[in-house]
Amino acid sequence: MVTNLSAAQLQIVKNSRFWEAMSTNVEVSFDGHGMSLEGSETDIMAVKLRMHEQVLSQVRSRTQACDQFKVKLLRKSAVSQYFHGVFEQMQLNVTCTVTAGEVVMHGLDDSTIDEAISTLDRELFEIKVPLDSASSAALSLAQWKDVEKTVTMNSKVLEIAVAADKTSVTCCGIHHDVDNAAEEIRKFLRQYAVVEKFVQMPEGKVMYIRKHLTTEVENIAKSVKDEAVKLEPIEDGDRSGFVVRGSSQAVQQASAKVLDLSKDILEVVHDSDVPGTQKYFATKRGRESLTAIENKWPVVVLMSQEELIEAGDDDAATRSLSGAKQAEPVIKSEVSVPNSNTVIRVLKGGVTDCHAEALIITISEDFKHTDGAARLVAVEGRH
Repeated sequence: MVTNLSAAQLQIVKNSRFWEAMSTNVEVSFDGHGMSLEGSETDIMAVKLRMHEQVLSQVRSRTQACDQFKVKLLRKSAVSQYFHGVFEQMQLNVTCTVTAGEVVMHGLDDSTIDEAISTLDRELFEIKVPLDSASSAALSLAQWKDVEKTVTMNSKVLEIAVAADKTSVTCCGIHHDVDNAAEEIRKFLRQYAVVEKFVQMPEGKVMYIRKHLTTEVENIAKSVKDEAVKLEPIEDGDRSGFVVRGSSQAVQQASAKVLDLSKDILEVVHDSDVPGTQKYFATKRGRESLTAIENKWPVVVLMSQEELIEAGDDDAATRSLSGAKQAEPVIKSEVSVPNSNTVIRVLKGGVTDCHAEALIITISEDFKHTDGAARLVAVEGRH
């Protein structure tokens, strides 16, 4: 047994098969411990001498820096076996060892070592796929584990590593496997990168959905392909709506369903001209009245903070008529009545600027047009 050879020397001796060109009766074999020689002492000494002259004395090494991903990959037995087969096919009698951050290539001459190093650089490839905040969030989805498993199983040699700060995903392995894996990862990120969309709607509808349609909202989240989609209600006056987060495809689907849900909710605006209405509903008794209404029926009542013309404020009524022309009424909402040609439309604007076949307004108890909207209509009628 010859056991004083390093792993690299033993591999090169084994690959060289120098003894086959000798006229000898020595049987040569190899195992994990070393090289075995069987024959007469004279023949064995001749083989050992030739081994030192033709192989061991000529073995040289070349050290090359290597990044952590390639080092980790080259430590795997599957990778070393792959390159052993490549070098064998190219008839290169070389072998390599890996240290902390370097690859050491061993061979019998410089040209062979150069060719082996070039082959290693050419075959062992690395691609870094950059991530932004949207795509890095997609890595927390269950689908990401499926992608990792699939690309690894479909490759000969592949290492996938996510940066600690989630700014990139690095693929390292055999060139064509890395290309395929990187493309699959990019495809996954394009489909599942977490984005968000704001679906704007009136605050009252948001409150109604949040209070009475929680099951419907949950069903929307479950109905899209990506169940990781999230819907967050925002109640903030004119900036109210739903924030929809998830993959781009899921966000589009969920946003459309949220809009459809809001269309089914009827919104009615009542402009009260009764003095003190706002003040009443701001009191404890007024708030209790609103709560009682909401508890009795599946409705949500919002009180506007807009200032109304107080009773007896003749100057205010006069200012509204003699001043600059009021803005055109704005359509706040409209609902088509099924099986008819009727449309219920809620407008906001000056009552005297609305065009209608008839007006229903409140008047004082003595049936005189002295207050509020009744006075406005009466004054405008005289003009």
